Amino acid sequence: MYNKRVMHFIVLVFFILFSSSTSFAQPLKKVSLQLMWLDQFEFAGFYVAKEKGYYQEFGLDVNIKKFTSSTNVLDTVLEDEAQFGISSSSLLIENSLGKDVLLLGTIFQSSPLVLLALKDSNIKSLEDIKGKKVMISKEEAFFVTLQTMLKSKNINISDLEVLEHTFDVNDLINKKTDLLLAYSTNEPFTLQEKGYESKIFHPKDYGFDFYEDLIFTTNKFQEKNPQVVHDFYTASIKGWEYALDNIEEVAQLVFEKYNVQNKSLEALIFEAKEIKKLALINGVKFGTITQEKLKLIENSYKIMGLLKSNLDMSKLLYIPNKSTNLGLSSKELAYLKEKKVLRYCIDPNWFPYESIESSQHVGMSADLIQLMKTKLEVPFQLVQTIDWIQSLEYVQNRTCDILPLAKEIPSRRSFLNFTKPFFSFPVVVATQSDQLYVPKVKNILHKKLGVVKGYSLNKILKEKYPNINIVEVDSIKDGLERVQDGELYGFIDSLITIGYEIQNNFISELKISSQFNMNHPLSVASRSDEPLLQSILEKTLKGINEQTKQAIINSWISIKVEKSIDYSMLWKFLVLVFIILLAFVYRHYLLSKSKRILEIKIEDKTKELQTLNDSLERKVQKRTEELEDSNEVFQHMLHTTMEAIFILEYDYCMDANREALELFQYKNNEELMGTYIFDFIDKNSHEYLKSDENLSKNRPYEVKAIKKDGSVFPALMKQHSLKTKNRVIKILTLLDLTYIKEQELKLINQSKMASLGELIGNIAHQWRQPLASITTAASGMRMQKELDILSDEDIYANCDDIVSSSNYLSETINEFKHLIKGRKDKKDFKINETVQKS
Repeated sequence: MYNKRVMHFIVLVFFILFSSSTSFAQPLKKVSLQLMWLDQFEFAGFYVAKEKGYYQEFGLDVNIKKFTSSTNVLDTVLEDEAQFGISSSSLLIENSLGKDVLLLGTIFQSSPLVLLALKDSNIKSLEDIKGKKVMISKEEAFFVTLQTMLKSKNINISDLEVLEHTFDVNDLINKKTDLLLAYSTNEPFTLQEKGYESKIFHPKDYGFDFYEDLIFTTNKFQEKNPQVVHDFYTASIKGWEYALDNIEEVAQLVFEKYNVQNKSLEALIFEAKEIKKLALINGVKFGTITQEKLKLIENSYKIMGLLKSNLDMSKLLYIPNKSTNLGLSSKELAYLKEKKVLRYCIDPNWFPYESIESSQHVGMSADLIQLMKTKLEVPFQLVQTIDWIQSLEYVQNRTCDILPLAKEIPSRRSFLNFTKPFFSFPVVVATQSDQLYVPKVKNILHKKLGVVKGYSLNKILKEKYPNINIVEVDSIKDGLERVQDGELYGFIDSLITIGYEIQNNFISELKISSQFNMNHPLSVASRSDEPLLQSILEKTLKGINEQTKQAIINSWISIKVEKSIDYSMLWKFLVLVFIILLAFVYRHYLLSKSKRILEIKIEDKTKELQTLNDSLERKVQKRTEELEDSNEVFQHMLHTTMEAIFILEYDYCMDANREALELFQYKNNEELMGTYIFDFIDKNSHEYLKSDENLSKNRPYEVKAIKKDGSVFPALMKQHSLKTKNRVIKILTLLDLTYIKEQELKLINQSKMASLGELIGNIAHQWRQPLASITTAASGMRMQKELDILSDEDIYANCDDIVSSSNYLSETINEFKHLIKGRKDKKDFKINETVQKS
């Protein structure tokens, strides 16, 4: 009974956990993208966004719909069978005819669409194609890029013998067609692979440089799903940027998973490089569509009679709203919507960074908050505190969400997340104006130096300078007043805060007398229990350009505090100005005179410098050529040596010579790059590589090496450590001992055979006399028998001799056996008897 209750309890807990986990899971939004052609690198960015999870990061499940001969991309999107599509610049004409088309971006800034013929055909100019057989698909027949090029030469589609496109260049080679519509990124290379040169008719050569492969959706879908449209396009662009930055990796992906045309890897890499040339023209960001270029295309269409009415750019071109323009994900936008208001605390006494005046937030952080408020379109609410310590307490207990300006230190990471630093200024020391400038701060660390209590700078200085004599003060003004009164030698803070206070309150009493070799970087800090807020703030700051940041700094550095005018000082001031003007006029006269003299000297020096510069340029050129020659000789030596040479950093391969590639069966350096050196060496030999003694003595040692196919071979290895200014590298040389070991084995075998022959000779020498005695005894008995003179005594005597000789032979065998195996027992013997017996 008890077990059943426990079982029911476990099932109930599991059900609750499962229900809660599924209820919090956010289902992915399903959308489809219709391709305009067969799978190839032309659509690699979308494959990458799907394979790398970029779509999923934005909460999207994107189905990439394949192209077939019956596909009409625009109809597929208009009928909501797909929410996004890729099509040609003909979309502009479709839009002018009233069809709902919203352009998001483009793959090609310049169209790759071309008419392709064989170079050895009789088609030399565009006018020659009239009456020729041309392969064009139904979709391509309406491509405006093609039509405008033909119309420029008074050629209509009806002037051609249009054949159904088979998408096979062999039909061009086999004369089944005279031309075919193709992409310059694909078919010319395919022809080249087959050994044929091509003749290309490119629209841009006729003045028609249009967008191609436009990414689009409908206004209807965008109005209902603005975030989905933004997220799809953002993730797609991210995929394309990765694809064009990592061509070989992504080409391999397309080759393995998206290759219905069975293209070679080389063809895909060629396509990728050509796409990059046409997609990133003149440094334009991938996907960019401008109204200016659309207007140019519109005018071209009108001139060719393909467009009757003006295009409504507001309905044709997608413009994201402010929040989506920051690249915020759907989760981040949902967070802001739920949050409703962002509460922030500041340091009320840290001008010009931030301060509270008449219950109002002023300073540089106030301008920053206003910028973020405008970009995020979310209210920001100031929570007032009495000092910085209370602000830290408020954000720690979650009364505040944000600190607009805070220094990132380890002790704050437990309750705060930080963006990348937004402001950064040098840390300086303010002293009385009669103090000398101190170039090295270590000379004043023993003196009393003030730092505001609770500031991160306090802890940072103590960690970096353990012997520093820090006195904590209540505020910047308090610290500077103590310096003015002589209570402190100096006060430490950032250049901007001290500079502002000196300029407005201590202009003649204090000055900056030293500078620490460090900056005071300030980030926007946010509560650590809501990580989405940190991500939102990071993206918002990224959207603020350097000009805007500098404008914030300039507006507060140049502030002047209004004071009542001291009229008693006015006349003194005017007299001083008059004296300065007289001095200035006289000084101007002297400078003008000096200027003429200096101009003559400068001209002479300029000529001398020009001559010297020419000489230096010649020397640099000569030295450069010598270095290039030396490098060429070094490379030749490196790649012709019989040893395999590896250059290692942290035991990972950075480079290797050709002998190393061939010995370990690698195709090229790229394949070998980054391989761990221990992967080349049998584990039983690892101790030699790890030994500092072997490295320091720079001596060779024998190891077992492993080739790429796993085969093991003996090698002689030597390693040497080299220290440069910036890093430490190891140079490892390795000599294959396989041939030497084989020859060594042969020598050992030959030595064994020679020793065996010598042993047999010794045995024969020992056996020769006993065998002769046996032979003599036997032949003697036979002769005596034949003469009938053999007596029994002779028989016994001869038999005893034979037995004695046989025993000697047996003993000889045992002696050689003991010689080979080693005899354990010892006995005394007489040398003379042994010599006589032998």
